[in-house]
Amino acid sequence: MPRKRSTANALKRILAASTQPIYALDSNRQVVFCNAALLDWLELTEEQIINQRCDYHAQVGTSAIQNTLASLCPPPEALAGQEMTLTVCVRQPNGSAAETTITFMPLSGEEDPTGILCLVGQLPQEMPPAMQNMLHRQLSEFRTRHAQYYRLEQV
Repeated sequence: MPRKRSTANALKRILAASTQPIYALDSNRQVVFCNAALLDWLELTEEQIINQRCDYHAQVGTSAIQNTLASLCPPPEALAGQEMTLTVCVRQPNGSAAETTITFMPLSGEEDPTGILCLVGQLPQEMPPAMQNMLHRQLSEFRTRHAQYYRLEQV
């Protein structure tokens, strides 16, 4: 039995030592692991992110950490077991936005997914203000269109 534990610890040490930002989510989308590279990039502490749930939302008025976690949330296809790499815009707690890629690697058990390993691609420079403004305008238009179509107060 000790062999299994030492193997798990070795894997954790390897992932933790990587300069590539890495995080792992359980089947409930809670952050169960993140390495120092991710924490440095997001300017967060382990206490702020571990055991927090990545829920996608487009709401205004949520906390900066919730906004950051929303941008790390895997798409439904990854939650259903499909490996994919997407370009995402990650909103950092300091308010800046950065475009990067995240590879979502679902980890499956015998019947159901057990979690997702997420590898952040090359870290970008901060997104230029013109791009931030364009994305903000597009998101606002999207929300307005869909709120009217679905007769929802908030999308």
